[in-house]
Amino acid sequence: MAFKHPLAVISSKMEIFGSGVKTMRPFVLFLAVAGSAMAGLIITADPSTSAAYPVGTSFEPGEVSATTDPLGPFSDIPIQFKGYSNGGSQVSLHGGACSPGNPCEVFLYNLAFSTPTAISSIAFTGDAFNGAVFELLNSSNAVIDSLAVSSGNVGHDVTYTLLTPGAVGTSFGVELFDASTFWTFVNDIQVNTTPEPATCFMVLAGLGVLGWARRRRRCP
Repeated sequence: MAFKHPLAVISSKMEIFGSGVKTMRPFVLFLAVAGSAMAGLIITADPSTSAAYPVGTSFEPGEVSATTDPLGPFSDIPIQFKGYSNGGSQVSLHGGACSPGNPCEVFLYNLAFSTPTAISSIAFTGDAFNGAVFELLNSSNAVIDSLAVSSGNVGHDVTYTLLTPGAVGTSFGVELFDASTFWTFVNDIQVNTTPEPATCFMVLAGLGVLGWARRRRRCP
């Protein structure tokens, strides 16, 4: 699944805007290069991710699975993951057998950015978060940040946001452990990124030059 940082849209708009200004073409090219450096994102599901129930499965009114693709939540498509006592993953948080005090893995996603990227937060929306632990891992699978929550089976969407300040790199893991024995419903996952300081400086500096050049063209 490909992802483009919003600032890439800004660079393309600038390129279109400047295409009719011959004196601005070198600068516009620079800004387009800065924008294209904003990281694309490829997400894959690790094989250890829990199996999914068939499309149409529902354990609470209105919470119906619409895919068996574990990447569905990144496109706002809900999925019902199986719990550890009903065909789900047996990879536990602390090693050994899964139990209410030793939650098992629901999913593990690998995030690969094309350039170094700062992740500011990750938001997870779903239901049946029982003794849930959300984790962001670095390229060595060490935990960068984690969030432990437990809302239970409430019959409606609940959103938890894992704040990840200072998480910068090209390769990450996003993991959820949960003590739900039968199911976990996930319908949305949002990865929120911010531009690297150097890239942000280049874009802001480029915008400043663009403004200066436009004012100069208007002078007699």
